[in-house]
Amino acid sequence: LVVLVLVLVLVLFSMCLFPMATGNEDKCRLKRGFCLRHYCPTGTHRAGTCAPGLVCCRR
Repeated sequence: LVVLVLVLVLVLFSMCLFPMATGNEDKCRLKRGFCLRHYCPTGTHRAGTCAPGLVCCRR
């Protein structure tokens, strides 16, 4: 029983620290943006996050 409780606490804690997705491609497009890996190119700025490792860039 103790092991089960510890596993449950660990799973809930990791879900709080590492959420699955903070945005998505559709929301980025609604902002008139596009998704790229890690950094936005020169002349654009970061408008949000599409997924872990993907940023939403906008001109």
